Amino acid sequence: MRRACPICIRVAPPALRGFTLVSQLPLTLSCPGHRCRLEPAFGAPGAYFAWEKSGTVSAAVPSSVVPMDRLTHAALRTGVVTLPRRAVHAGVWFRLLRTLIDEISIPPSKLTRRAQRAVVRIWDAAGHRPRAGVSVAWRTYESLPWPRQQAALEAAAAALHLIETREITTEGSLASLLTIEPHKPVPDGRKPETVRAAELVHALEDALAAARADPLEAHRLLALLAPNPGSKRFGSVREDLIMLGIPVHNLPPDPEDSDDRRP
Repeated sequence: MRRACPICIRVAPPALRGFTLVSQLPLTLSCPGHRCRLEPAFGAPGAYFAWEKSGTVSAAVPSSVVPMDRLTHAALRTGVVTLPRRAVHAGVWFRLLRTLIDEISIPPSKLTRRAQRAVVRIWDAAGHRPRAGVSVAWRTYESLPWPRQQAALEAAAAALHLIETREITTEGSLASLLTIEPHKPVPDGRKPETVRAAELVHALEDALAAARADPLEAHRLLALLAPNPGSKRFGSVREDLIMLGIPVHNLPPDPEDSDDRRP
């Protein structure tokens, strides 16, 4: 199988037209640089080149395919693939991709109801019939004709997108690599008790400031701290609030200090 990018071929001098390694493997669908589909061709590098179909022009691939193909290109070019969670060895990426293709091709009778719904959603997002229309119990990816391999790759790309956006959930030791790690706030080094104490101090200062300016807030603060007028605590808290700068006329009178108090 030989494929090439129509744009790459068009802009390259005739002597440099050829086939990249990755475009000859049944693991990619697009040129990551031009985001167009690789088309069947034949020829010999530096000698001659021709498209398998006359009039071949560049055609777009599904938007989810390009990110997947870029990861495969990076695996072959650098040996390292940067996934949403962390960078992994190329071997991990190819094992993950191959496993994903196998799992979305499992016959429905072998899946749980939850897994069936997820697989159907994946193939629907890719715009293909489940299992690329394969009706037999099982066929390996490599034994499928190229059109069905293409459909499987598009479904794998759709699955990667749905997993990354958390529209479907996954299991397995490698599944977490495909999702962005949730934000985890970094502690500022203070003990939780210290933080809570500081928050309480700020809240009390705000309440005192409001009580100094507004009699209604002063009444509310005193009622919160000493809800039983006439009790010893009521009078004690009232005196404490006065010492903290709350005007006497903003606070209710202490029943214990009234003129008509009787023994």
